[in-house]
Amino acid sequence: MKLFRYLLFIVIIGSIRQANAQLITIYAEKFHWGLKGGFNFSRFSNNVFPFDNQNKSDQYYAGFSQYARMTFVPGVTAEYQWTNHFGIGVELNYNGRGSVYRSYIDGSDYIDDYGTRHKGYNYFKYRINNLELPLLLQWKPTNFNPGKLGIVLYGGAAPYWNVRAKYAETTDKTSDVYSAFSSLPNNNLSDVRKFNISTVGGIKLLTSEQEHNNFYIDFRFQYDMKPTFKVDYIGDYNVHNMGTYNWSAGVYFGVSF
Repeated sequence: MKLFRYLLFIVIIGSIRQANAQLITIYAEKFHWGLKGGFNFSRFSNNVFPFDNQNKSDQYYAGFSQYARMTFVPGVTAEYQWTNHFGIGVELNYNGRGSVYRSYIDGSDYIDDYGTRHKGYNYFKYRINNLELPLLLQWKPTNFNPGKLGIVLYGGAAPYWNVRAKYAETTDKTSDVYSAFSSLPNNNLSDVRKFNISTVGGIKLLTSEQEHNNFYIDFRFQYDMKPTFKVDYIGDYNVHNMGTYNWSAGVYFGVSF
């Protein structure tokens, strides 16, 4: 009788271990992580001081126009494919926000050795860099067919924490692209919100619908839920505008393992 109980105990334990191993294998097949990198283009929704309407009397700043700020964005990703069509994802990215203002320098035109004409500009750059954590709900409208091209539509929210807030004036248009390593002269940018959340939406084009070893290109749009700065106005009598949101559009390349 004792031998029977012992053998029954061994069988039960073995069955539990086998079931757990199968569950782990199933979950491992549905889970994958990856790496991504690309470029983000961002700008303010409103002009802020010293480029606001209230400062138009300053002829120097009146000559500037707003353009998007471009930054390189590295990141890591983790995804769980819930069903053939639905999944969830989380990312950790070092992303850039802000905007760029540009003004033409009179008499700065020159022609290089290849006969191309160039113009010189003064740049005023708002450089707001953040650590962000996008949380995404993903949907595959196509069937699960490994080996075929795939499409993923996604949306969600991206909490982010400000780690660097500077502004700079320069004549070099490219010095801000790799902002984490830039030697561009910086000045502290005050009143930037330390924590914010942006809404996220985008589409990924996959080289294959298989879960692992998959390359993709990702097109994304983001818009902040709170203003970039903690104050709406600055200056004497609070007349200069600082009330703005930040929007951004990015293109990224990634791989899932």
